[in-house]
Amino acid sequence: MNSKMRWVVLTGFLIGALLISGLALAAEDKKAAKKEPAVAKEAKGVNAATVNGVGITEAEVQKETDRFKRQATAAGQQISPDQMKELRKEVLDSLVSREVVYQESQRRGLKASEKEIDEKIGDLKKGFPSEAEYQAVLQRMNVTEAELRKQVSRQLAMKKLIDQTIAPEVTVTDAEVKKYYDEHPEDFKMPEQVRASHILKKADAKASEADKAKAKKELTDLQQRLKKGEDFAELAKQSSDCPSAPRGGDLGFFPRGQMVPAFEEKAFALKPGELSDIVETQFGYHLIKVTDKKAPGTLTFEESKDRVAQYLKQEKTTDQVSKFIDGLKSKADVKISAQ
Repeated sequence: MNSKMRWVVLTGFLIGALLISGLALAAEDKKAAKKEPAVAKEAKGVNAATVNGVGITEAEVQKETDRFKRQATAAGQQISPDQMKELRKEVLDSLVSREVVYQESQRRGLKASEKEIDEKIGDLKKGFPSEAEYQAVLQRMNVTEAELRKQVSRQLAMKKLIDQTIAPEVTVTDAEVKKYYDEHPEDFKMPEQVRASHILKKADAKASEADKAKAKKELTDLQQRLKKGEDFAELAKQSSDCPSAPRGGDLGFFPRGQMVPAFEEKAFALKPGELSDIVETQFGYHLIKVTDKKAPGTLTFEESKDRVAQYLKQEKTTDQVSKFIDGLKSKADVKISAQ
């Protein structure tokens, strides 16, 4: 693991991007408590490190190492034994870093209010189709609302520290933005893109022939209503089985290679305003309406400058977070156990 990846792991957590993974880690802790063998139970109480007397257990290190290993495997990457050792070192370093930041946030009296925690959990819930689906996920992961709130509270306290001590000091000039734009032309080339909305009636590979026929019949009925002039977005909101339903089925702009082949082929063949016939994919049956298209080209500086400024600010913030944490570590009593 290189230094870039190290700080992506760390600062992503500090800035709050890993809220979901924090939930997953809490779930893993509870599952491990139920299923781990006697040897693992013994390791659970063994500290891999202490930070000002607060222990970071071997079990915590192993769980997070395993999580990154699973992510790499899912992405088709193989990790050698030597790379696993390096990964474990980086994970332990990240956990130590998180702990010194959290302790510093507590030393400064930075805490999340109940309202802030509620808002953050509300944002998390928006990623689920319904409250029932959200609760089902919590139940499957064996995580209580109280445990989730604790995770969120801790992360928000750390984010406040970063926001108050580092973010105000990071600035990006117009000259820096223009320089990056001029020196990285490949970053601003855009392929052909299409903006499409769709109505999905689910019927995956596990669906029976009767269920498939029912889904197709429902979509055929919707197709007839659209041909009679009913509004596509309203029908999508009422009838689509896709998470895009609340947006009227809008999927935004996408280039080739992002959607499944059958869907992509039809979307790129349509003209803006045109409605497709019924399209079958592994997800079920779709009606697709193209609302806009963009020809391939290069983004202008005006179109790009805000995103470039945001990127450069993030890069500078990452660097400053690294230095800030190094400073906290140098003052902390950090003890790493012998391996």
